[in-house]
Amino acid sequence: MMGANPMARFGALLLLALVPLYSVILILDVPLFDPDEGLHAAIAQEMVTNSDWVTPRFVGHAFWDKPPLYFWAQAVSLTLLGMNELAVRLPGLLFGMFGVATTGLLAWRWFGAQAGVVASFFQATTILPIAISQAAVHDVALVPFANLAIFSCWSLLESSTRRQRWQWSLALGVAIGLTCLTKGLLGIVCVAVATGGYALVTRQVRLSLFAWLGCAAIVAAAVGAPWYWMMEVRNPGYAYYYFVERHLLGFLTPTQEHGDAPWWYYLPILLGGGLPWIGYLPVAAVDFVRGRSLRSLSAAGNPTLLLWIWLVAFTLFLSAAHSKLVTYLLPVFPAISILTAQAWARYAAGELTDSAKRLLETTFRWSSIGSPLLLPICVAVTANRFDLHYSAWVYVAAFLLGFSSWLPIIGWPSQRIGRHLALGGGTLVSSFLFVMVLILPPIGATLSARDLAEHLNQLPKLPPRVLVAETRIGSVVFYLRPELRRQLAADQIRPASVSTWHDKLAAPPGALLAVPEQRIRKSLRGLHLDGLTYQQAGRYRVYQASDVHERIIAMTSDDDHGKTR
Repeated sequence: MMGANPMARFGALLLLALVPLYSVILILDVPLFDPDEGLHAAIAQEMVTNSDWVTPRFVGHAFWDKPPLYFWAQAVSLTLLGMNELAVRLPGLLFGMFGVATTGLLAWRWFGAQAGVVASFFQATTILPIAISQAAVHDVALVPFANLAIFSCWSLLESSTRRQRWQWSLALGVAIGLTCLTKGLLGIVCVAVATGGYALVTRQVRLSLFAWLGCAAIVAAAVGAPWYWMMEVRNPGYAYYYFVERHLLGFLTPTQEHGDAPWWYYLPILLGGGLPWIGYLPVAAVDFVRGRSLRSLSAAGNPTLLLWIWLVAFTLFLSAAHSKLVTYLLPVFPAISILTAQAWARYAAGELTDSAKRLLETTFRWSSIGSPLLLPICVAVTANRFDLHYSAWVYVAAFLLGFSSWLPIIGWPSQRIGRHLALGGGTLVSSFLFVMVLILPPIGATLSARDLAEHLNQLPKLPPRVLVAETRIGSVVFYLRPELRRQLAADQIRPASVSTWHDKLAAPPGALLAVPEQRIRKSLRGLHLDGLTYQQAGRYRVYQASDVHERIIAMTSDDDHGKTR
């Protein structure tokens, strides 16, 4: 058994872990990341400054790709806390913690308090969920509402009285409505695939069920439909674009954004983003199927079956769609956290099958032994990917901290399971904090246009056009001082890929071109920008667009002349 009062010890670790993991980025100097974080922040900022809480806009253009709930949360935060990174990121961190809490709630209701605490900790320290929580993106808000909707639908299926069914259909409707305001139909699909598959396998599909689901649909429409109706009235054609083009055609055809990924796209994301706890998923699988008949596995009232259907069926659905993106997979990770937490709770209670027990002990041992290399590899990979130069002591610290992962396996296995798991969790939290404090800020500097905005803020007025090479421009708009933002016209600041320079650089006199130095060193050498006058703006070189345009024309003429000879 876990020993005396193990839940108090592990619960304290959970609380201590959540505080730094979900707050340290708020006190670090990490600028907003492009492309998504800066864009979403600028949209919420415009929502506040224009007092338009219906139509999300970016530099005056209606933004049709995302529903409003996350923008609303950011806009409220910006109103209360000011136009800064803390206000932008706080909603995502709170939604991330809400996802952790609802994951623990589901595990607690299904498998007891011990599994609930462990599941919360697992969800809080899984790579992809915690990474997405640090950035201001909508998908993190979908997780808690999808969790609550799945639990409400499961409870509706298992309810025995009319009053309970009314309560759970109401709760289901509210949760579904909130998922629609967060990510459109994706939340509905997640809930339908998970609970619909469960109802089919357990043979609980009855006519009365559709009546209760109809009640839930009415409530969901009351919650979510008013905004969609107002959006269509103010922006005719929105409903067709969002539901037909983005959703239906995005699933059926490769014509939409992110529509060219291979069918196996989500497999490495699931395996890598689910670390470290996804390594115990085989333990949960072995324990689930070993020694049980097909009839017992498919019996009603089995939340473990629901979790497996949730994980497998929703992942397969996403894989079948043409349009794929990393964050779409986020709603499956609570299922992984709960399944693996249940396995650990059963191990602590001595209830695992022998084969599952041996597999868990082996996985814990070898994952701890191999972990010292992970942090140094992380430092090296990020340094290469983002053209960064970390000092030697960062690599040394990464090695030393990595070796702390051996502490949990001292004396393993033993009866003090809580101690081993707490030590493992502690070393994991330390590793995450190392990455956030030492690795993340330099990466953020390479993915943000804050430097460029600070350069533009020194000017009395904006140039007639600012072209930013090979990047989206959300963060530069967010960081502009208020007077310049008020001057900003649609497309006055715009991205410009190299392939379009010949046309776009034929801009009005005084137009600027901002090019990241990293791109000049790595991929733009052939343009021969050396010798042109520029101003340094942090990581950017700011050229007169006319100078670069003349250089490109001259190079093109030379190439044409060489070919004719």
